[in-house]
Amino acid sequence: MLAASHFGYSQSLDWRSRIQALMDKADSLSMLSQVTFHLDNIVKPGKLVKEAWHYTTDREKVVVFEVHYFERDTEFTEVYYLNRGDLVCMEQYQIHYPLDDDDKIVWGEVCFFDGNQVRQHVTIGENQSVSKYSRDDYSKLMQFRQRYRTLQENMALMRRW
Repeated sequence: MLAASHFGYSQSLDWRSRIQALMDKADSLSMLSQVTFHLDNIVKPGKLVKEAWHYTTDREKVVVFEVHYFERDTEFTEVYYLNRGDLVCMEQYQIHYPLDDDDKIVWGEVCFFDGNQVRQHVTIGENQSVSKYSRDDYSKLMQFRQRYRTLQENMALMRRW
């Protein structure tokens, strides 16, 4: 009985350790080489924001990309870590920047993926824009796929220059 539960615990650490190693490598590569571009995006009808996109590749494959933009005094940040084109970790944050105080994370979420399933989901704070970030796994994957497709389209455009 003890061996079986130890084995299960060991497997549990293995997937998390594997993902953390991928994230550490992507972050390290980002410190050495990162590409940035900007896009105008309509986030609501009549509401245009300028998004900053940053991405890092390893052997011509995207290992991490980040999208962030501001709405008034709130920054929205999305970070996606990939392994061979598959999502392994997704981070989303809303950070409030008041004029006379320190910045404050209003809401944050980290999801670790194994295949197309959320393996672990951690949140902090209270999501101020429920419609923007859905809580179900399928919506998170669709959000990632839409963002990844936009990234790939813009990478192709930049290669043509």
